[in-house]
Amino acid sequence: MADAKLQSEAQTLIICQLCESNSTVRWKCITCDLLMCDTCTDKIHPKFKFAETHSIIPLKDIGTSIVSVMKPKRVPCRIHDNQTYCIFCQSCDKLVCPVCLSQSHQKHQFLQLEEILKNKIEKIKTFDAQIEYFILPFYQKESEKIEKYFIDITEHFKDIRTKIITQEEQLIAEIKIQKLAMIEELEERMALVDNFITEKSVGIANIIENTLVKRECLSDILRNARDVELLHETMKETEKWLSTVNDDAQIRMEDFPRLPSFEFATIENETIAKLFGCLQCGVQMSTKIEKSLSVGISRISKLCVNSRSKELWLSSGYSFETRKYAIHTDFQLLQKVQDKKEYNIYDMAPTVNEYLLFTIIELDCNIYIATKDGVKHFRSFSPLFPKAVHVSTKGDIYVSLRDQGPIFKTNDKGARKIVIVNFNDKIEIKRFGDKKMLTDVTRIKSDKNNCVYLIDILSKKINGRIIAMSPDGLTKWIYEGNTDTDSFAPSDLVVTNLGKLIVSDMHSSMLYIIDSMGEFIQKFSLKTMNILNSLCIDIDDNDDLYIGCASDAKIPETSKLYVISFTMS
Repeated sequence: MADAKLQSEAQTLIICQLCESNSTVRWKCITCDLLMCDTCTDKIHPKFKFAETHSIIPLKDIGTSIVSVMKPKRVPCRIHDNQTYCIFCQSCDKLVCPVCLSQSHQKHQFLQLEEILKNKIEKIKTFDAQIEYFILPFYQKESEKIEKYFIDITEHFKDIRTKIITQEEQLIAEIKIQKLAMIEELEERMALVDNFITEKSVGIANIIENTLVKRECLSDILRNARDVELLHETMKETEKWLSTVNDDAQIRMEDFPRLPSFEFATIENETIAKLFGCLQCGVQMSTKIEKSLSVGISRISKLCVNSRSKELWLSSGYSFETRKYAIHTDFQLLQKVQDKKEYNIYDMAPTVNEYLLFTIIELDCNIYIATKDGVKHFRSFSPLFPKAVHVSTKGDIYVSLRDQGPIFKTNDKGARKIVIVNFNDKIEIKRFGDKKMLTDVTRIKSDKNNCVYLIDILSKKINGRIIAMSPDGLTKWIYEGNTDTDSFAPSDLVVTNLGKLIVSDMHSSMLYIIDSMGEFIQKFSLKTMNILNSLCIDIDDNDDLYIGCASDAKIPETSKLYVISFTMS
């Protein structure tokens, strides 16, 4: 009924209610309840108090659903004097005046100012809703993560401190010196945690504060939403800010500093440090056997996972048998490598096209490739012999080479090196390492940053080390075992998604966890999970660890494959 009245009024009043002379009435101010001509709308009405907040609509829209559309404010052209913007050029994404229109915007796509004003208002309202319902909740949840972490780490701190004090009561007075030193170290570490948490909390609080300020600015702009240029610039600036805002403070819990745990020592130990115990900086690792499979061969001497194709290759070594399984179908057998020649595989690696590169134990200058059609010669490295082989995520092939002489006694003409070969044209891209640095490289792995990790065996007793090299072939660090062990005999290694190394020692059935800087984190015995006779390991994209084992001596042809999940905290 009210709409009908407005329409009737528009039909009977044909003179501007401000100047009372112009009969070309095109606008109505809903707030003032006045009909106006173009001149009064542009020059007289803006002088009213709070005119910028009034709702001005085209006369033709009275009684329709568009009554909330405002008349755009006339904004002077930045290029041409005495001209105001009259239309929006979609092709150039900017406002233009009549002179601009005639000079450089022929055949472009345009939108009326009223329409672009409406669009920008709706867009900014969307941004405001995005901030309210997504951005602020996101940062509030991140803040909750920090708070929860602080509560948990504080409880952990109290628990360790209690253990230290309880242990102290069982020892003689001389151990108090050791106790005080350890508590001081623990409190220093907790201070670092406090500083870290404070820094993160302040950072999150600042972002939340800035976000609220941003939202308040948007609210102010929406309350004065008649300046098309300001709305347009605000929309672009806010859209750019929103595209990067989530990158500023994503909380990655693995980046938070950890407190050490407390490791008890028995009274029979010799030193005071061993009597009292020590702060163990290693992470806490939990494991679970996800799958196990009896393969029906004597041993799994080598295995490799192709995460791209969800396939698993394993080799039995001296029984000359190599198989391919599908991982996602509970290890369905897909292929057995068939060839007239029997291949005693030393090392192998899946290629990007789902084939298998491998070297053999016997002195042979060639690398071979197993395809669906059988085994083919891939490349010769004569006069040197390939040993370890690895294919990076980029598809480059890493090969360790050695000469024909004794492994652990090299003459002046001996050769030890790593080469990188392009898969398609089989051309050598790069080489690094020499006999002075390398002895017997038995395994090669690389990470997402193209850093290379080698197992280098130093003696017939299989004692060895891990060498980390930069993409340029420079040595980053060397790990030769933990100081409290008699020997370190690495047999296989993998790199996790977070850049940590897991190294297996088949002689002790231990897994060593090493960080990307070569620092020892923790060791873990597979025997605690009843995994016996382990020989090799590999890892998939989900950081599930695959472990190949040999058969029990009393029950041949019963080798097992295990898949274990593990988490480190």
